[in-house]
Amino acid sequence: MPKGRNKVPKSDPAEENDGSATDSASVTSLPSEAGRGSETSEVFDGDGNEVDESSQQEQLEIRLAEFVDGTADKTAKTRETNLEGVVGILSKHYLYDYVIDRKMTLSDAFERCLKKGRGREKSLAAHCLTLLCVQLGPDSEELFKGFSGQLHTILMDPSESPEARKKCAYALGLCSLIAGSGMEDTIESMKDLSTVFSGSYMKGDGTVPTHPPEVALLHASAAQSWGLLLSKLPPSFVKECAESHLYKLPGLLLSSEVELRIAVGEVLALFYEKLRESDEDFEGENFEQLLELLGRLARDSAKYRTKKEKKAQRASFRDILRSVEDDEAPDLSVRFGTETLFIETWSHRLYYDALCQALGSGINLHLRDNELVRDFFELGTPLTPCAPGAGGRMTRSEKQYQNKMSDKARTKVRNKTKDKRVASFSES
Repeated sequence: MPKGRNKVPKSDPAEENDGSATDSASVTSLPSEAGRGSETSEVFDGDGNEVDESSQQEQLEIRLAEFVDGTADKTAKTRETNLEGVVGILSKHYLYDYVIDRKMTLSDAFERCLKKGRGREKSLAAHCLTLLCVQLGPDSEELFKGFSGQLHTILMDPSESPEARKKCAYALGLCSLIAGSGMEDTIESMKDLSTVFSGSYMKGDGTVPTHPPEVALLHASAAQSWGLLLSKLPPSFVKECAESHLYKLPGLLLSSEVELRIAVGEVLALFYEKLRESDEDFEGENFEQLLELLGRLARDSAKYRTKKEKKAQRASFRDILRSVEDDEAPDLSVRFGTETLFIETWSHRLYYDALCQALGSGINLHLRDNELVRDFFELGTPLTPCAPGAGGRMTRSEKQYQNKMSDKARTKVRNKTKDKRVASFSES
């Protein structure tokens, strides 16, 4: 191997990144795991003995460090492979203590790839920076100030790949929400995001623009992130945004791309939810035409759409139509371990969709352990393994004790049954 070249870690990043992210802008739920330890399988050594959790944690941190070191490799493909490994670990594990102690090292490595890489490398680097904010929560504020400018630059540069711009749009929305940027920065981000998705607004002659699928997905990501930031605005700013965009957004529902239609539909539902907090009878311009369009999308059975596309669209727009027409809140429940998350506002629905995109199959673990994610949904402090209802993984001694007590209980029941049988036999 040439001198100075980083060796690619032996563990397969593709395995770490399996299901860790999704490009869908309309994820509504992920299967729940059976219990607290279901996201982490037991590990055994060569003799079949279970490895303790501290050893597993240490091995995980070593792999993460190897992946981060690999992002400095001279070969683009190797850097991408290692970034995939980082995404896999940070999405499926909550490592706050490890990450907070190395936040500058991690941020510098990902920023370097964001600035110097191309297409896919930039996309993966933006995803890594998003996960860094998810891991650190409000403690990522200073980091976000350092890399947010680069996200804006890539987002607004038409010469960059649509995939990289899409991930930067997404990172800008979620990181702004997490890192607690000021109102001025939030408005600036919303302006850039709206500039991007306004490319799908109807033309002056009333026709719908046509874009390649990857550009339409970029617009969907920008619209979703814009909606995330809209959810944190005070009522006066929401009204200003409504005056500028509410009458234009329905035109995007005519897009040929289902992800864009759903993203915009959810933003419209959020708009009506926020505006009706101060005016419960709010309807807006062309309200009847909007209801008719939402109804068509909720019942759409066009043959040229795929079965999967129609199913996702109908499910989403049924909820959107009920919210806009009857002011009914979304009703979604997500079980994770022994807890249940109830999503009853469009703000929370957008938060959940965005986190599902970042975390993929790791969403349930972060709902369980990540204080930031739990704060988003007002779930309270994480349950400890010993807390009632926590359903945590038990140590080996705890398992042995529980098995011993179960055996005692079974023996008592059997003895009672045996005594009854003996008495019954004697009487006969």
